[in-house]
Amino acid sequence: MNYFIDLNPICTDKCISPNEYNMVDGKSEPLINNMRMFLVTQFKKYKIDFKTCDVDKNDYGTLGLNIDGTRLTCDYLGPSTYYASQKMTNEDILKYVISTREFGGHIIWPSKLACIGRVGNNGSEIMKSINTARSYCLRERLDYTLYEIKQWYFDEKDKGTKIFQKVLEANRNWFNKFGEGENGFSTFIKVFAFQECIDPISLNPYDFESYNGCEYNEVIEKAKKDIDNYIPQDLKTYKNYIEGTVYAIQKRNNSIKNSHKSFQKF
Repeated sequence: MNYFIDLNPICTDKCISPNEYNMVDGKSEPLINNMRMFLVTQFKKYKIDFKTCDVDKNDYGTLGLNIDGTRLTCDYLGPSTYYASQKMTNEDILKYVISTREFGGHIIWPSKLACIGRVGNNGSEIMKSINTARSYCLRERLDYTLYEIKQWYFDEKDKGTKIFQKVLEANRNWFNKFGEGENGFSTFIKVFAFQECIDPISLNPYDFESYNGCEYNEVIEKAKKDIDNYIPQDLKTYKNYIEGTVYAIQKRNNSIKNSHKSFQKF
């Protein structure tokens, strides 16, 4: 199922710009229901402790899951359309969005807000969830998100991005559900079906910028020095990143669908 087309049927007849898209995350009932089925099945398969997992809706009408009192919401794993609009045509953006808005292009994170040690223009502390910190710190990159999570599990937070590591630490109870250290990271990767994004030897995520049309040439070994470097300035490298992300999501989507008969309808 394509959750984007489901809520944006007009896109099959004409090209629309990103600011015209109807929101999918938090609004798609099929997506959140399938996410619940996926999570419950995976938790049972990998023996992750939980008692309840229910779909709920907050006061703003945003759909999410409640797992033993922890609220989680969906997040899109594809490239940011905000930055893409500065480098690509609306037609090309729509093409990659449609190709990544199947089930494999989504994950669910805790929605807990954490202090990041910065103050906004109004004088109040800036708070971020994992979802919003991915945009704030990593420009929504999936490959570097997995890198940051690896550094957290391996207790090498100093090699990650300071703010993002703070947000992960604030969600320690969630990540500890999957274990600790290398075992915890490996279990997290298996539960959420990210095996295709990780080098099996080093456990480092593949760098999507290094995609050559068939495979990845490099893994990520350190965080970017500057936040602006997460979006490649060179157009060729940027297109490699887009294609590498699409490739990873499509492989993940196929892997999920083939892993359980109940997931085939996703």
